[in-house]
Amino acid sequence: MLNIIEVKNLTFYYSGSSRPSLENVNFSLPEGSTLLLAGISGCGKTTLLRAIVGLIPKFYAGKYEGSVYLSGKDINKMDMPEISQNVGYLFQNPDNQLFSYTVERDLAFGLENLGVEKAEAMKRIDETIQLLSLDYIREKPIFELSDGQKQLVALAGILVLRPRLLVLDEPTSLLDPKTAMNIINIIKLLKSKFGISAIIVEHRLELALEISDYILVMANGSVKVFGSTQQALNSDLQNYGISVPPVISVQRSLGFNPFELTVKDFVKRLNAR
Repeated sequence: MLNIIEVKNLTFYYSGSSRPSLENVNFSLPEGSTLLLAGISGCGKTTLLRAIVGLIPKFYAGKYEGSVYLSGKDINKMDMPEISQNVGYLFQNPDNQLFSYTVERDLAFGLENLGVEKAEAMKRIDETIQLLSLDYIREKPIFELSDGQKQLVALAGILVLRPRLLVLDEPTSLLDPKTAMNIINIIKLLKSKFGISAIIVEHRLELALEISDYILVMANGSVKVFGSTQQALNSDLQNYGISVPPVISVQRSLGFNPFELTVKDFVKRLNAR
């Protein structure tokens, strides 16, 4: 199976720093898969995301060693327009990537920059608005939107570009539980319907476990745990400051293995005993 992302021996020092922010990072993600990236603040998650989307070393100076490949191509040999058509980066704060007055104009922004024909652009905007059920705010000014609505619009602005990989940096951190679950369900839909790959940074593991194929845990700039979701949950994640969801802790105490990843599936398993 083709890897959407392959990271080989990646080490990076920010300019002026004597301590690596990334140190000998190695992993690969098969196309169509979802990776949950976890670790305490300062472990190197954001730096790794920046390298995966090409911001390092293009926009952040420093000492760079190793390679990042996107579908087999060295990302450092790709220009930013090419990268942006293949990788969509959703920031933690949607205000950092909303540029226009209304929702529809914001969705058009990236397409116009890439020179997409008007008819094709409108088709993509219409399809994306329908997919994310945003028609009710299509003409609304951005400043009138809630945080949850802004996050959906920021995601829509990425999806109109038709990326193959979504990179999401704590996409639910500003959201209430219901809206956060909506974001996760949308990612689940994109994965099943379009085969989109995703890398998600999420502190609330219980939110993203259901859609995660792999888990990567970082500490001090290096990879400490990497494997399938079931393999990673069998590791001692608490050693790296990761809180294991209660549904997993309870199953461990009962001797369950493999684990059910949602409360609903866990209850169903209990009832079937």
